[in-house]
Amino acid sequence: MQCRVFNITTGQEEQTTDLLVLARAYHAAWRSMFVAEPAGWHRISTLGIVLDFGQRDADPSVAPDADSGSPAPKFGSGERHGE
Repeated sequence: MQCRVFNITTGQEEQTTDLLVLARAYHAAWRSMFVAEPAGWHRISTLGIVLDFGQRDADPSVAPDADSGSPAPKFGSGERHGE
């Protein structure tokens, strides 16, 4: 599994152990539910993070919101979507 975790507000990559464990659990849950590898950006706005599983034919300026399915703003825009 390759996944990078980014802070929504700052756009900075986060490499804390707890977020990497969360990313692994999210990956496992996604595979269990959809029988496919997660791809692209998965936004979890309540935690203020984006999980990046690699882009596949997606516009990198927009990320799906895991909470609502809504597009997310560009990183570093300072906007907080869905709050």
